[in-house]
Amino acid sequence: MLDWEERPVDPLPGTSPAVIPDNRVLLRQRGHTEPTPISDLVKDAIFIRGTISGLDAHGVAWLRSQVVHPALKRYDLVFSLYGRCPTWDDVLLDALDLQDANTDRVAFRVLGRRIGPDRPANLLWLQAEMSEPGVIVVGNVSNFMVGARWDPTDAVVVTAIDAAGADALRRWFDSVHAHSRALTSTTARAPRLRLPEGTAEGERMWGEYLKTLDEAVPIDVNPDAEITVDPDTGEIKDAPELTPTQAKAIAQIDPVLLAVQAALAKGTLVSIDRVGRAPPLDMPVRAEMFGEAGEQRAGAARRKQSFSITVFDEKTAKLLENRRNEIGSRLSAFSLMLREGERWMPAGAFALFEKEMRDAEEKAKQALAKATGGMKADAFVDSQAAKIEEDCRKLAQQIGPDRRVSPALMQEVRTGLIKRLSANLDRGMACGISRTVTQLSSIEDRRSRSRSC
Repeated sequence: MLDWEERPVDPLPGTSPAVIPDNRVLLRQRGHTEPTPISDLVKDAIFIRGTISGLDAHGVAWLRSQVVHPALKRYDLVFSLYGRCPTWDDVLLDALDLQDANTDRVAFRVLGRRIGPDRPANLLWLQAEMSEPGVIVVGNVSNFMVGARWDPTDAVVVTAIDAAGADALRRWFDSVHAHSRALTSTTARAPRLRLPEGTAEGERMWGEYLKTLDEAVPIDVNPDAEITVDPDTGEIKDAPELTPTQAKAIAQIDPVLLAVQAALAKGTLVSIDRVGRAPPLDMPVRAEMFGEAGEQRAGAARRKQSFSITVFDEKTAKLLENRRNEIGSRLSAFSLMLREGERWMPAGAFALFEKEMRDAEEKAKQALAKATGGMKADAFVDSQAAKIEEDCRKLAQQIGPDRRVSPALMQEVRTGLIKRLSANLDRGMACGISRTVTQLSSIEDRRSRSRSC
């Protein structure tokens, strides 16, 4: 267990890891130079909301250092209290002073746990823009992880969310907001209950505080009013106060964008792997090798010449090219095109498509083995050397009767054909597929906005 103030000689960089604590911190090999490992993450956010339990004086002090960031627009936090937690009246009054000094962008609320002995969860939702999904920090470590002493049972996850996740978080926070009460001098009167098992007197004090929270509603609101939820959407309908969504403090995601994002989440983006695939069997040859200029210009006009050579006859070359591209053809039957070169495939179709891929790869392998007679690349290319040289000679004469095939050209052709054929024999002629998760954003970048003006 490691206190941040020990500051080991070999500190971790300021970036927040995906899972906290880092194994090296847990074993006291590394440490954090900030009071909490999420300091840098919070500094980059301009909208922060969530629930925090176990708040103490150190947590409020750290919070005070964060709200001064000039980029911060809104800091909406609900402090979750439970019996015998360290969030006493002095802590909440300190937080109240912080709120009163920053009323334009800080709003704190209080929520008391009523069922079960377990501690409340901790969840922070951070956004760089209101309309971007953002990231969440969620786990069992309370008090913003300020001064945490790490144990192997601890786990805090920092992860990005998509539009559907952000919409679910919006509804969740509306519910937390509706069940909580604004932090005031009245709701800050949390009892000072000790950590050991409490007494009947402590139970009475906690019950009185929960009653205080229940009655701490705006004067024009019925304290007995029940919160209702839309059974179809999960939206909060009735609440003592306006929810953050109703108050426009949280932007609702465009329903069309949300529907598209939800549909995309049921599959993956697939595309032909053009980086890892073997090169084409045809070998391009520089026009200069035939005594021609590769490119000629006359003002705005341009003329380009290209030459290529294959080791196979025309019929065989066409058959192999079809086998080489067969996976691309089959991909079209299993997916929908989003844009040129990128397609979306439902998750349920990929298992069958993988079988199709293996079948196409095997057929391509057999076709190439048959075309080469099972020979190695260099042996097969050498067996076709006379034919290749004759074809090059005929092409040169078509360009000009006095054109000749140089030894340098034939050596370049031989080396290139062997390299290409070897790659296809070793790595497989059929192309592979790459899969990525796709996410849409409602934010235009600067270039997009400038083009639309």
